Amino acid sequence: MSHTPLIQDHFSAPELAGWQHRLGVAHPMAVSRSPLVSLDHPAVVAELAARLSPPELARLRDLTLVKRRQEWLAGRLAAKHAACRVLRQAAAGPEPAWPEIAVINQPAGRPALTLLAGSPRLLPQISISHSHGWAVAMAVMGAPCGIDLQRISAKTLKLRERFCLLREQEEVTRLTGAQASPEQGLTLLWAAKEAVRKGVVKEALPGFLAMELVEVHCPAAGQWVLILTLGASGARHAVAATFWRDFALAFTVDEQGCLDCRGLGCRL
Repeated sequence: MSHTPLIQDHFSAPELAGWQHRLGVAHPMAVSRSPLVSLDHPAVVAELAARLSPPELARLRDLTLVKRRQEWLAGRLAAKHAACRVLRQAAAGPEPAWPEIAVINQPAGRPALTLLAGSPRLLPQISISHSHGWAVAMAVMGAPCGIDLQRISAKTLKLRERFCLLREQEEVTRLTGAQASPEQGLTLLWAAKEAVRKGVVKEALPGFLAMELVEVHCPAAGQWVLILTLGASGARHAVAATFWRDFALAFTVDEQGCLDCRGLGCRL
């Protein structure tokens, strides 16, 4: 019996195609999720040799905190799953074995893929997030991306001055409707801004208050495309946002540095 975590696609193929259309993404992309897994069972550790590269196995052994080990592992498994999905979509030659690719951290801290064996090839760009027992990852061929998962929490009410501008609060209320709890919209906005921070290619991450929600589109029930402007440049970034279980999930693709936000459906 396999003890490997249940890594799976987060969206069905039609759902993913719908999100790509709404965001205007032409590049192959995938979103995967994995639950955090206990490493107490010897069979789990043994099976990881088929999933992780030697440097990753060494890094896993170096991590001492249980929660950190679980988050680190689930994030990398989800990222590799998404990356292999994208390589399959892109028909970019034979799919590498999981131990032949490794998830590394760039100098600025962003995760990236590197090929440890085989012929040189283009690898997808990735982003990883984890929250309260789950890890999610996305991979996109040829474009930076950012994903964020946040459990809906009342703490956003106490912290909103740190990430929500006064003029955004009306849009946030309209986002989920007056009947929804305020923390739902706030958590969705928080996740959207985190996704943009991860997806924008800059050494210095933009501050939360340097981003502003200026438009909300609702192409389908429970699905939103949020348009955020960034800094003095006013660059517009489209972010997919939705709820899953008791989490807010947001993700973005930064094609050509700034997404074309036209044709995204009805505006609220």
